[in-house]
Amino acid sequence: MAKLSDRMSALQARLGPFWWHSALMFGASRIGDVLHMAVGLFLVPLYVPEEQLGAVLPLLSLGVFFSVPLTAAARTTARYVTEFRVAGEAGRVRSILRDLMRVSLVVSLSGLLIVLGGQSFFAARLKFEGRAVPLLAGGLIVLSCWQPVLNLANQALGRYYRITVSVMVMAVARLALALILLRLWGLEGYLAVQLLVGLIVALFLARGVREYFKPEIVSVSNRALFKAVWRYFVPMLLMTGLFALQAVMEPWIIRHRLPTEESAAFYVASRFGMIPAYLSAALVTFLFPMASERHDRGESSRRLQLQALGGLGAVGLAITAGLAVFGARLLNVFPAWRPYMPYASLLWQTALIAVGTSLISLFAIHEAACRRFGFLWIATPVILLEVGGLYSLMGWSFFQPFLPSSVWDCVNEWIRRDIGFIVTAMLAARGAILLWMIPRLVFDRTKAP
Repeated sequence: MAKLSDRMSALQARLGPFWWHSALMFGASRIGDVLHMAVGLFLVPLYVPEEQLGAVLPLLSLGVFFSVPLTAAARTTARYVTEFRVAGEAGRVRSILRDLMRVSLVVSLSGLLIVLGGQSFFAARLKFEGRAVPLLAGGLIVLSCWQPVLNLANQALGRYYRITVSVMVMAVARLALALILLRLWGLEGYLAVQLLVGLIVALFLARGVREYFKPEIVSVSNRALFKAVWRYFVPMLLMTGLFALQAVMEPWIIRHRLPTEESAAFYVASRFGMIPAYLSAALVTFLFPMASERHDRGESSRRLQLQALGGLGAVGLAITAGLAVFGARLLNVFPAWRPYMPYASLLWQTALIAVGTSLISLFAIHEAACRRFGFLWIATPVILLEVGGLYSLMGWSFFQPFLPSSVWDCVNEWIRRDIGFIVTAMLAARGAILLWMIPRLVFDRTKAP
């Protein structure tokens, strides 16, 4: 055991903190991914009817949208939490965490009230049934508003091992609960699984920050930091909101505008296609705090950025190629997938979308950690044009009374209102951002501050 411990210590020293913790997260995540895939690819299509299957992704993504202010605020203050933790200023850490939790409470309750009050609006567009669905979706929104605060607080406080363990806890709990609840209640059962798992993980992560809420620790005001925090928060909020808008609206448009068969096919295909994004989650978890620390010390994090992007790109494209070759065979393996064999090409296309999204996210997270937000000048118009264009074109009849008939006829001739057109637009949007991004990576001459 002593020799094994020495070898692990030597390996940790050789890899460095970023790749060591990323490797641990990667290993834990891969075990977790197998369990997640067992739920998402096997149990959900088996027990959630096709007419409800396409509603799964947009319902889950609602939490992403409502948690935008908290994610931005947590990332904005993470560097200060790290700085104060290293300096031993526990009172300042407590003050930041307390303020974030107050905001979480307000935003999460607001999201819950919006979903419950507007349940007829959401039901008409996402085409779901079940009285408990709005309440469960609202509960997921509440947890989604607390999760970024707890995750980023643990990151900033150096609780990397706790974060890794939480991934395993989440995966095991999800599988165990899904085996029971999905069989009983279908879509409502799956949302209940997500809610219970989120609660378990939230309680587990909360233990990592409880030491800062002991009675002997007195909060110290951070009002002097307000201007600096606000200057960083505004672009961070824009970045987070922009990517969340895209993540929410794409499955929303597919569910709202397309037939249930096509939205169900997209769900099944995207569960395979999301595989390349699993690696991204392991890297993003530690890239932001570590790149931020290096930037604050005046060191360059360019090598860290290129390694993360290169590793993700190579693995993601290899998986995409495999899905392009074997996609139809994979769908033929399981009876619940076979109805979607005509959509086999969606497997590699959604994988390519996931690779592009992950590369852009890694780039953006690194740039934000280094206090650079220039990428928003290209990302903002591209994403808004994609989302706004798709929603308008897929429901084009709204604009018919205001346009000449010649324009209407031209649009009807060239625009296909099907899953293929939407996926092509999703690929084009990511391609446009990547074409802007790649030359800046290759010819970057930015020096450390």
